[in-house]
Amino acid sequence: MALVNYLALEQPLIERLKEEVAHVNGHVFSVKDLAGVRQKAQRVPAIHVVYDGDDVLTGKHDRAGHGARMTTAETEYRSKQRVRQRWLVVTVVRNAAGELETGEAVRQSAGLIIQRTIEVLQGWQPLTRHKPFIRQPGPKPAYIDTFAYFPLLFTSEVMTP
Repeated sequence: MALVNYLALEQPLIERLKEEVAHVNGHVFSVKDLAGVRQKAQRVPAIHVVYDGDDVLTGKHDRAGHGARMTTAETEYRSKQRVRQRWLVVTVVRNAAGELETGEAVRQSAGLIIQRTIEVLQGWQPLTRHKPFIRQPGPKPAYIDTFAYFPLLFTSEVMTP
């Protein structure tokens, strides 16, 4: 069975987060949903799901590239590539005007969402073609105006034709 949609993980990710992370009231968005939304008009708290590229784990750098003789099975395997897809899951919260100094309320809100996100995604396997999600080191949080963005990075491996 061939891989039909390279980005097939996006929709299951969004649906799982909508169902399992109550603190965001269903506000889970893809990049497509955010196109054209001005920062101050975005709904918060929310989670944004963003494809962050991939890492090719097999292919031209396999054994054959080092002068080793390949078996028939290895030759067939090399016609495919094992790829690790990276998915950012970004928690977005907003500081109330009076909270700008300490940020305590925003960290409390974000902390609950982040914890639940890790619980529902770590080790979850939404599609049989993909390996379960593994959390990886991700980008640092960003603070823009009164908004705070807390990215988590999850990866899943898949074989591509």
